[in-house]
Amino acid sequence: MSTEQMGTYEKIYFALWELGQRYGNFVQFRVIGRSHDDRMIPMLEIGKGDTCIICLSGVESGDRNLPEYLLSIAKDYCRSYESNWTIGESYEVRKLLDKVRICMIPMLNPDSYEICEYGYGAIHNPIHRQMLKMQDRPVEEYECNARGIDLRRNFPTNYYHRKRVNQEPASENETRALISIFQEYSSLGLLTFSYSRGKIVYCRQEKGFAYNQKNYRLARHLQKCSGYRLEKGIAGGARVKKAGAKPEMGSPEQFYAEVIRQPSLAIEIPEYRKDESNYRYYTQDQILTLFIIRKLKLLGIPLKEIHEIISSRDSAAMGKCIQERLQGISQAIEDLNNQYSEGKMLLDRLNMGHNILETGHASWSTEEIRVEDIPVSTVLFTRRLKKNYKNTDVSVERWLELFQMVSQQKLRVVGPVILTYHNNPLEQFFKTDCDLEISVRVNETRDRPECKQFGGFRAVTALHIGRNDEIIQTHARAIKWLNQQGYSVAGPISEEYIVSPMDIINEEDHITKVIIPIQP
Repeated sequence: MSTEQMGTYEKIYFALWELGQRYGNFVQFRVIGRSHDDRMIPMLEIGKGDTCIICLSGVESGDRNLPEYLLSIAKDYCRSYESNWTIGESYEVRKLLDKVRICMIPMLNPDSYEICEYGYGAIHNPIHRQMLKMQDRPVEEYECNARGIDLRRNFPTNYYHRKRVNQEPASENETRALISIFQEYSSLGLLTFSYSRGKIVYCRQEKGFAYNQKNYRLARHLQKCSGYRLEKGIAGGARVKKAGAKPEMGSPEQFYAEVIRQPSLAIEIPEYRKDESNYRYYTQDQILTLFIIRKLKLLGIPLKEIHEIISSRDSAAMGKCIQERLQGISQAIEDLNNQYSEGKMLLDRLNMGHNILETGHASWSTEEIRVEDIPVSTVLFTRRLKKNYKNTDVSVERWLELFQMVSQQKLRVVGPVILTYHNNPLEQFFKTDCDLEISVRVNETRDRPECKQFGGFRAVTALHIGRNDEIIQTHARAIKWLNQQGYSVAGPISEEYIVSPMDIINEEDHITKVIIPIQP
């Protein structure tokens, strides 16, 4: 995986924060401490239970992609809980997480993560940065924190071995932050994720037969699910100088087993390195599987379905799943395009209204009345006699009816609402009944009676700003002006709502365009 494809510390941090904000009713985001280079260490709690299971990764830079892996797991749990999904045949996520919480700590060592990403220059503290550079150690091999301490050998366990003068157990901020979480929460177990040779490591105690049996049974279950090799002892590749000696380390897994006395398991994902370059690679089967998983994830297919596809190796099932997903993507694209178009149209009208209002005109004089050609456009309309009509009323029901018609016919609105009065000029202001047509411009023509063409004629137009009960003055002014110019009314008069009551509440900022068809 290239650097550009990997998530940065900031991206992973804010992704966890966003999950906490979005699913706040059952997810809590917290910062459990700060690294020596002053980076915050995030943790995500998923669920409502009193006890928790702690999931940990990112202890060293060798765990390069695992923070993103835990982030992906966290997202899946959040979606499953919210949607009340069942994973597999019997794994009811919501039911489980109402009893038990999952505490995700994807990146215990953010300084090492950033060093691996950007080099030693990523360290802010100039003293630490210079000391790291003086080691002349390749960035790819660096697995410690900003102070050069290996966190996997910094926990105060019975196996702790001091390698330097004044190097005390739990000397590092990151170590103390994790220990405080162990002590704060009533937890049922610890799962750590790292890279190794594909094995499940369960930590044993010298005195604790019941604990060891329980730990072993859980490890066996994980071993059957993953196919990894089962191993007892200490996770993280601890070295033993001679037979019977204790490992030179104080690992978080062993500390948890000794102090908390709950199952402590390490899942070590298969890793292979070239001798000459130390570059991590996988077997051919693993690479092919990873490619397939990545392609399916890019399509947004849930991990549950991906697992079923990979397990069954059924190409027909894969094709069906992809086809269904493509249909969903196509519909989502169409919906987003519609949303964008409607939002852009509304924004353009509001900007036009704002520009008009910014001119400072309280009213529009006869000089601002003009003649223009109204372009042809397709409209969807509803027309019927309106009893006891008052031009001050907004025909909300008619407007809603019109937009429901647009939705039913799967059209897209591309212009403002237009009211057309099929009466003699000004009659709508004096008669109780009005032959009222309400229309809206749409994106395409349909062979239906409620669809027609609007425009294609020359008209006198005038803008009315403010309350609708005063628009009669604008009508009268425009009619007087066209008569003075030698024109005559050639069709029903329309009102185009540039900024309507459906857009903003303030009546003083409503803008309506009066359109009067004319002939010389």
